[in-house]
Amino acid sequence: MSIDVQIGSLPVGRSHPLLVIAGPCVLQDEALAVHIAAHLKTVAQRLNVSLVFKASFDKANRTSIDSYRGPGLEEGLRILSTVKQVTGLPITTDIHEARQRSRPPKFVTCCKSLRFWLVKPICLLRQLKPAEQST
Repeated sequence: MSIDVQIGSLPVGRSHPLLVIAGPCVLQDEALAVHIAAHLKTVAQRLNVSLVFKASFDKANRTSIDSYRGPGLEEGLRILSTVKQVTGLPITTDIHEARQRSRPPKFVTCCKSLRFWLVKPICLLRQLKPAEQST
């Protein structure tokens, strides 16, 4: 049995084009994010696949405490909003801290759910209530 679902305006299921979620691991700056998104959109159209642009504004799961984590919440959401405005692509991102849960703006089509994380960052687990840790 095939179940079709909607992610934003994109239908997803066996009777629809393949859905690809792609983008840089972490945002660097606005110009690069828009360039990557526009290129991915061109490739997706050529291949007849659906595309959701994904990039993180904060990568808390780095192997070194000194590694670049991203532009942060405010600047990252501003960049993602620009990507959405310029390309029209659906946008997804993820959260790494409990305080970020309430912040996804309307232009973000979906957020990466905790249940799909293979490794949950300790900083997030420490902040969640016990009932939320199992989701």
